[in-house]
Amino acid sequence: MQKSFESFMEDALLKSLPELTLTRLAEKPDLSKSLTLMAMLDVNSKDLKAQSFIIASAEFLQKTCPLPGGSEDHTTLVIKDWLGELGNLIMGRLKNRLLAHNITIKISAPRFDSAPKTTKNSQSITLWFQAEQSFIGFECFVEGTIPKIGDEIKQTAEILPGDAIYRLNDPVNAPPSYDLISKIRSNPSDQAESDDCEETVDELEALASDDDLETQAPVPPPAKASGSVRLLFHSNSKAPSLVGVSWSQSDRLLLQFRSGLEYAFCPTTLLDAGTASFEVEGLTVTFAREGDVIKASIPKLNMHFSKSTRAA
Repeated sequence: MQKSFESFMEDALLKSLPELTLTRLAEKPDLSKSLTLMAMLDVNSKDLKAQSFIIASAEFLQKTCPLPGGSEDHTTLVIKDWLGELGNLIMGRLKNRLLAHNITIKISAPRFDSAPKTTKNSQSITLWFQAEQSFIGFECFVEGTIPKIGDEIKQTAEILPGDAIYRLNDPVNAPPSYDLISKIRSNPSDQAESDDCEETVDELEALASDDDLETQAPVPPPAKASGSVRLLFHSNSKAPSLVGVSWSQSDRLLLQFRSGLEYAFCPTTLLDAGTASFEVEGLTVTFAREGDVIKASIPKLNMHFSKSTRAA
């Protein structure tokens, strides 16, 4: 059973980082040779209590971080947040696979200041991988019965960039709440994917309560663009502050926050995909197209921008 669990976790990691060539290591690498970050997620169910750790070298996180900036240009805060998000993606795949076989587990939000607390009854599962000179590992300490990982069942619960998913830290019996994972690696111009996303967003908006919605200045919507996206990737800052906006190119709107995070978007692609607004770091950004002009607004800050898409 432990072998099937290891096999699943290896597959989950490879699916979460499909662009990398990862080599399985026979033993734990020497962590003293490079800066290493660790995120912990608690896993609980009726018959199981576990501590799972996602551990990666700073070089690995710099290389794989999806935010713009390039290798070695991200702050420690950014790559730490990316490590936590990576842990969510990997453990979320486990949660959804088990849900398909009527096994419910609860996963905590990532923490970065915890060390393993084991007992004589703890079982250990360890996986380590290398990508060039960087590495990532998964260590899990389990008390109780390790769940049997059943065969994959065709379902919509599999976590992919852009999919609607259960919040990982929702109580087991709570009404489902949803978010959209930012399309980190997916192609939003793919028509089939865009249509699926549009239908999901309409369903999410119907579930949202009035308290979740901010008052926004009215924006004339394009013919298709009625969707709204809330980004799951965030800085965990209680009061994020926008410090810079750049729209030097029509296909790249850049938002910079005091936390060090930067978000780059293509307004044209979002509108073509049926998305007229999104929420990031507590701010709602809206888009509209008027002829050859794309308009963007941040109503909360009373900021408005426009850019012509006409070739010079």
